[in-house]
Amino acid sequence: MVQCPEAHLFCKSCVTQYVKTQLGSHDSSILCMHPSECKLPFPETELARFLPEKLLDLYHRIKQQKEIQDAQIDGLEECPFCEFKAVIENPDEKLFRCQREECSAVSCRNCKKLVGLR
Repeated sequence: MVQCPEAHLFCKSCVTQYVKTQLGSHDSSILCMHPSECKLPFPETELARFLPEKLLDLYHRIKQQKEIQDAQIDGLEECPFCEFKAVIENPDEKLFRCQREECSAVSCRNCKKLVGLR
């Protein structure tokens, strides 16, 4: 069983399916589904207890993306080919150089097209 902070209980398979649906919509808000409209978020410790590792990793990535987006960091750029982000302080810099080894893309900051690999 899975429990929300108000002690509403749900079976693991129902909550897992709910989490898959939420994450499929890129929404990391995993709220209580009780008909009383409790709407309290499930604690991360509770999610970590029953979610499969891959689904928990996806939850953390989507949650992190939302937190970074909400922070509105000046000069923050994202690689158009992966999830790597970096702050570019020079507004005249035309290229984004991804530092993620698996990607290494060099792209135009304006049109986001690949111009090479570093």
